[in-house]
Amino acid sequence: MLLTKLCKYDGQKTGILSARDFHQISGRAGRKGFDTQGFVISQAPEHVIENRKLEQKAKLNPKKKYVKAKPPEKGFIAWNEETFQNLVKAAPEKLRSSFQINHGLILNVLSQRADGCSTMKRLIRHSHESDSAKIHHRKRAFQLFRALVDKKIVEFIPKEEQLDDRKVRVNIDLQEDFSLDQALSLYLLDALNHLDPFIPEYPYQLLTLVESILESPTVILHRQLDMVKRDKIAELKMQGMDYDDRLNELEKLEHPKPMADFIYSTFNDYSAKHPWIGQDNIRPKSIARDIYERYCSFGDYIREYGLERAEGVLLRYVSDVYRVLSQTIPDILKNDAVDEMILFFETMLKTTDSSLVSEWKRLSDLQEGVEGAPIAETPALPSQTPLDAKCITILIRNTVFQFLKALAARDYETLLALLTEGDEKWMAEKFEACLAVYYQDHSHIALGPDARSPKNTRITGLGTEKITAELMLTDPDQHNDWHAVFEVRLALSEEEPKLILVLDKLGPIGDTH
Repeated sequence: MLLTKLCKYDGQKTGILSARDFHQISGRAGRKGFDTQGFVISQAPEHVIENRKLEQKAKLNPKKKYVKAKPPEKGFIAWNEETFQNLVKAAPEKLRSSFQINHGLILNVLSQRADGCSTMKRLIRHSHESDSAKIHHRKRAFQLFRALVDKKIVEFIPKEEQLDDRKVRVNIDLQEDFSLDQALSLYLLDALNHLDPFIPEYPYQLLTLVESILESPTVILHRQLDMVKRDKIAELKMQGMDYDDRLNELEKLEHPKPMADFIYSTFNDYSAKHPWIGQDNIRPKSIARDIYERYCSFGDYIREYGLERAEGVLLRYVSDVYRVLSQTIPDILKNDAVDEMILFFETMLKTTDSSLVSEWKRLSDLQEGVEGAPIAETPALPSQTPLDAKCITILIRNTVFQFLKALAARDYETLLALLTEGDEKWMAEKFEACLAVYYQDHSHIALGPDARSPKNTRITGLGTEKITAELMLTDPDQHNDWHAVFEVRLALSEEEPKLILVLDKLGPIGDTH
């Protein structure tokens, strides 16, 4: 086994491998059942290797001067042979218990066909924690349980309805895969009651609240702040501001925090009523919302912010967002726009790492460790099941909005890729000619929440062979006098449904030419 580095980036900082990590990786050297021993070789840092080569060249040509290579300025921790030997000899670090009580754990325990309260007490009693820590865990478990009861997420079972040892149950009105994995999930459910679900901005506000309860991916937020500072510097230079004053202004900047005042005020009110929150804090940010508002693909977002070294961090974050949207938000608080947003992130995850969504859906229905409980079959992804009218509608709306975004950006390559292959009626020149007419009376094509509103996408013919979709082009002045009309063909396959668009018209409403 060859190790090219003895340091690694953990998503926040770069550091030398721990002895435990080193031994775990090195233990994979050789092939079990074939080799009696394995060999582990560590490569020196690249600049050290380069300097060694320069030394050899200098011996052959002493008169020539060579400039020594320097170590990387960022993301690098130096190591040498002594570091390697120390890792070989070092004993693995002591394991520390990370046992924590949270809403998700309590819900999972109470969902079993047993006395959940007794099971919870036994779990804490047998944990590898100190006596004082166990007292803290019991107190926190009781506080969280009371909060779940107050929110009617958990309810006591009347004696006449008790069919087994269970005395409490998860509210039967919640979806089957309901989960509260995040520490501040109950705050999220409380804050959602302050939103108006009938306004176009509702799904974006909901997404912002979801992001506020998740851990902050520092590397992504730093990149966002760098972009904010870059744009601000350009603005201040145009204003002629002095260098020192520009630096002072830059110090005041933060990464984007939509709805920050609302989030902080509602969280302060909530935490005052629920002291069990303790050290947990709210973290407003806009990563998933930024992706969804601008309809970015995973790859586009990586390239735009230079996150090539942090693809896993972004994937894990989007995964957490999707899980909270689909499992923590009760179905009663979801409308068609929210369902469309969930499908957007599900599709992103499927195309980035298809095994991730499939595994979650499989694990969510498995009932392991419960005697006599049936093991559920792995549920198929929505795209693998017969599509109902609602699912088809969401797919059509997502696809035509991709068309709208590409049209606004004059991305003709994407436009043609969304249309039927071989359709020569629409070429880049024809799109350019249409837009030239459009921009005579309109400043630009709007892509905000109103553009994604269902009222601006009319779909007819569902359930028939001929489905049509009419997309209204919204503009800042609300003229909304242009539209695109498509014939939609649905190609079903065992792997994935595909929408094929045939663009019949792009022009002013009422114009028959």
